[in-house]
Amino acid sequence: MAEGKKKRRVIKKSETIRDKTNKRVEDQKKPRQIKKVTHKVGQAKKKTSAKAKKEYYLPLPNTRLGNWLNKRRTFIPQILRNAWNELRQVTWPNRSETIKLTVSVLLFALFFGSLIAGVDYVLDNVFRRVILNL
Repeated sequence: MAEGKKKRRVIKKSETIRDKTNKRVEDQKKPRQIKKVTHKVGQAKKKTSAKAKKEYYLPLPNTRLGNWLNKRRTFIPQILRNAWNELRQVTWPNRSETIKLTVSVLLFALFFGSLIAGVDYVLDNVFRRVILNL
């Protein structure tokens, strides 16, 4: 490079919190089909969550066995609540990605199905000739 010319530095503008929030609000204005379905499921969950989180205690005597049996009990087991929370964190593919992935799986299955059928046909003919000719 020439001594007189210096390369100009370009400083990229960082995204502010306001920009991120505006982007998130714009994405929420256009709900996808899966978001609509999960919203409906979430509403049903909210209606039943009060009953599900309600604690049930048995009237037992204040003995060692009674205290052990009288621990906190809930209607929905912890593993199901954890599974539901994990499903809420999943990033689902959009419609075009789903179609592409489905087509690729079907093509993969057809290819290997036909490959196995061809190998089966060839081996069947080979063994019939070998066994029947003996």
